[in-house]
Amino acid sequence: MKKFLLLLAAVATCASAYAVDAELEYMNQAWKVNSGLPGANDSRQGFGMNGKFYVLDKASHVILVYGQNGKEDELELPETSSWPAITHDEAGNIIARIDGTWPNAWDLENDAIRIFPAGGGDPLDQPLPAEAITDWGQNARQDFFSFAEGNVMEEGALYIVCNNSTSIFKLAFVEGFIDGDNSRAFEVSGAAIAADNTTVVNPYTAADGTKHYLYVKRNAVPVDMTFDEDNNQFVGTTVSLPNKGACNGAFPFSLGGYNLVLYPTLPNYLDGFAVAEAGAEEAIATQDPSYGSNPNGIQINWLNAEPVEGSQTKATIYQYVAGGYVAAYDFKLKTTVTAVKDVNAARQLTGVKYYNVAGVESATPFDGVNIMVNVYDDGSREATKVLR
Repeated sequence: MKKFLLLLAAVATCASAYAVDAELEYMNQAWKVNSGLPGANDSRQGFGMNGKFYVLDKASHVILVYGQNGKEDELELPETSSWPAITHDEAGNIIARIDGTWPNAWDLENDAIRIFPAGGGDPLDQPLPAEAITDWGQNARQDFFSFAEGNVMEEGALYIVCNNSTSIFKLAFVEGFIDGDNSRAFEVSGAAIAADNTTVVNPYTAADGTKHYLYVKRNAVPVDMTFDEDNNQFVGTTVSLPNKGACNGAFPFSLGGYNLVLYPTLPNYLDGFAVAEAGAEEAIATQDPSYGSNPNGIQINWLNAEPVEGSQTKATIYQYVAGGYVAAYDFKLKTTVTAVKDVNAARQLTGVKYYNVAGVESATPFDGVNIMVNVYDDGSREATKVLR
């Protein structure tokens, strides 16, 4: 049994920590494609979504689309594009950097972003707002895109961190267009950060419904952040992960009431990875490396997870090893959860509340996963995870 810490904003005032036992049911490789991919230097970033992989090939100025039987399609980019940065948002819109000259710094006059709407239709090209260059620096370099927040065709954001930056730039979108009025840089407190050109900031919705952001830099400890509305800044805490390696690629997600991180493992610069709760002593699942030496020379092992629609315990894990392969994995947690251990004594129960995974409170249990919070007469609270 692997130990997880259940992090809940609703019970942040608990006097003691509680551990919940959970167990992996399976993690199996569903399919893998290791031929017909471009070289690593031209295709440094890719991701999986809806059973497909999207890999940007800067040499051919296209986004290559792969399924389990190999290459299926291409999405065209301007012939002037020579950057590998590509991502998607929570609604499935694809975002690529265009018109940049590799590996130069961002340039207000020449750089732009192209959005491929999830619903189809013509792509939208977006020039950078003047505020971007002012805040992150005319000579700043940034190689990769973070996972994007929300739905950029309605309201969303892409978080930009450039080399040597001590702040995080929010590139805001409204109805498919960059919202210059709400695009700006924010400082980070609580944890020291030192960005380089490989840094990404991946947003995720935690099990308690709150928004978090995982600050990931190659060769560095990740930082989990929330946004402090009162002080208008990010607040970070360093994250320990068992057997974490130095490759790029850590990705946060919540599943079955747990906050999980998918990340590359040791030995460094290979293709092994794991899934764990932040701060856990052991990973809940591991995938051993298939290479004995670095397959790409650029320290990249991109990973992302996509919860299966309609399931509270299943997810698809996607892996893009630049210069190597794309692979998809079926991942499932067991639904059996044991009660937490009560480390307090001589307290009187005064009330019980229930929260669903979206953080909605109720006096009675919801169908599915519940966080049951016992309230005691000494002001302490105790959380357990229950299934109905």
